[in-house]
Amino acid sequence: MVKTAGALGELTQAVLELARGQARLITAMSDVERGQWITHLIVRSQITADPVERPGS
Repeated sequence: MVKTAGALGELTQAVLELARGQARLITAMSDVERGQWITHLIVRSQITADPVERPGS
């Protein structure tokens, strides 16, 4: 029974570490997505502000 309890404790720790790792990954992916959105907005604003690209200029 002691071996089973020890193995269960190790398994629990492994699952918790996996969950923590997934949470860190989700946070990192969110940061990347936010950075891509900001880059998109900057590029889009530069294109629309460029008088050469505007029709009728």
